[in-house]
Amino acid sequence: MHKPDKIEKQILRDCRRFVFPALIFYTSGSLISSLITVYTAGTLGRFADAVFRLDLQSGLADFRTLLLCLLANIFIEPLLSNACGDITMTVCSLRHDRQILRRFLDKTYASAMSIDAGEANARIEDDPIELRCDWEIILGGIIQTTVTLAYLLYSSLRISVSFTAIILAISALKLTVPVLARKTQARFKLQEKEYRTTLRSYETEITTQPHTVILYGLKSAMLARLDRLYQTYYEKVVRKSSRYNTVADNLLAWLNTFCILLILFTGALMVSRGSITAGNVAAMVGYFAAYNQLMEISGNVIRTIPVFRDDISRVRFLYEGEEDLSGETVPAEAFSTEPSAGAERGRSGEPNGLAAGNRDVAGACAPAETSSPAETCSPAETCSPAETCSPTKACAQTETCSPAETYSPTKACSQTETCSPAKACSPAETCSPVPSRDLLRIDNLSFRYDGQPVLNGLSFSVQKGEKIAVTGPNGSGKSTLLRILCGLYRGYGGSVRIAGKELKSLNPDSWRDCFALVQQDPWLFEGDVAENVQMGRLSASRDDVYAIMDRLGIRYLAERKLSFQDHSLSGGEKQRISIARALLKGCGLLLFDEPSNNLDAATSAWIGRFIETCPETVIFISHDEALIRKADRIVTL
Repeated sequence: MHKPDKIEKQILRDCRRFVFPALIFYTSGSLISSLITVYTAGTLGRFADAVFRLDLQSGLADFRTLLLCLLANIFIEPLLSNACGDITMTVCSLRHDRQILRRFLDKTYASAMSIDAGEANARIEDDPIELRCDWEIILGGIIQTTVTLAYLLYSSLRISVSFTAIILAISALKLTVPVLARKTQARFKLQEKEYRTTLRSYETEITTQPHTVILYGLKSAMLARLDRLYQTYYEKVVRKSSRYNTVADNLLAWLNTFCILLILFTGALMVSRGSITAGNVAAMVGYFAAYNQLMEISGNVIRTIPVFRDDISRVRFLYEGEEDLSGETVPAEAFSTEPSAGAERGRSGEPNGLAAGNRDVAGACAPAETSSPAETCSPAETCSPAETCSPTKACAQTETCSPAETYSPTKACSQTETCSPAKACSPAETCSPVPSRDLLRIDNLSFRYDGQPVLNGLSFSVQKGEKIAVTGPNGSGKSTLLRILCGLYRGYGGSVRIAGKELKSLNPDSWRDCFALVQQDPWLFEGDVAENVQMGRLSASRDDVYAIMDRLGIRYLAERKLSFQDHSLSGGEKQRISIARALLKGCGLLLFDEPSNNLDAATSAWIGRFIETCPETVIFISHDEALIRKADRIVTL
């Protein structure tokens, strides 16, 4: 016997958790109907005996009972199964579908991206339905059969043990067909599901880019491919399964007729011998109908069990590759929007971008600056009255600082600056240790795709409030770096530390709550613009949403309705909506992927001003030199 593994147990737990309320109504309705059928058969037998005895009073009482049983069957089962059961199943199905979609969203990036979109849509839409229905058929059938069979045996054995044994044996003959056909029918069912999944993939390819199909002249070829797919499915599945089902149905119909004749003959023989009455025969015929119903239910259960195993294997596809959500949480205070003292920039004058001198990834002086190789400023060292030296700032022995100047960790040195005598560092001086202010620190980072190195030996750090530009030629690993920072790629070498904690050791959900991502192609949803912004934080009030939109100058778009592939918005408006959604999330770290890509000059300039002046820490990928100038430091890959 197959023993379910961890994933299969989780699939069954989810199904039971969400579908069990509907099962109660469906099974209760079917069970009550079966029990009433058995009771009606017994009452019918007593009514027949009363008629033969000309016992009018007993006959009328039994007749009234028959009418009540009929009314109960008419109203009770539809009320429980069709009304309560269907409504409950609709609610349960929606919840179960959301749970399965949640499981799918828990997959790792690599696992999710390996799935064809059409196949994923087909499986998410169809397979949970099949799973729920088959689970209800099996469990409900077992419960209904067990309880009804016990009552049916009790009722029929009171009439005749031998007659009951004959009826039970005859009814059991009808189980031979589903038992023998179960594997073949399950195979046909699986092939039908695979055909529907493949068909959905082909249809998705056509419907997502219909203009491409037309422009490339692929219309006839695409339709011909669909025809070939159906022809293959028809030859391998439809034709064979139709023949198989026809033979099975005819065999069952013949067996049913044979069984009824055999029961009537046996009953007539026993009546002639005085073993039972005519009313008992009438009751046993009714019991035989109940036995037949139980055999049909049992046969359906037998046929469904292998199909249900296939359902689990297909739904398993949506559960596999689950991301490990264990790990440490990220301290929230590390990502507040207030920048550290070392990250403050002189915004009253010229931005500390490229105009102030190029920096490398460690924030050291540009080649134009001359520094003493052995000289390092002490963290607590004071220059002139208002000046504070950064631990990483290298000072030339001849440099003089103006009294009102304050150094930032990333400040570039002018060629003509000379240090005042009071600032000179002793060659043997050792800086006193201070706690790291790094919000994010990367050391010797490396990553490979299929054995090919993409990143190798990358090191840099980010302090709170800093603006870091990541640039480099195509294929240098910029997008890979961003995916690593987002926690999508876990198999990297080296170290990525978030507020002093290794990224691999963090809970991915906790870490992703600490940053907001803005992609180069903004992802907008159907609904109005305000709803799109509110997706950043569903608990936000409309006043909060409007405040963010006012800040970004898009309040006038709040009520604009968006639809699939909406073309009424400009690229700049879409990018501002995406940024508003990110800001509403309330994170202290913003990640941008080519934020000025395909935007006009005015919008690109606005993006630059936003990055320069926003209080959040920003890491952005860009090829735009004007935008890169807004960064405190540049990481070149």
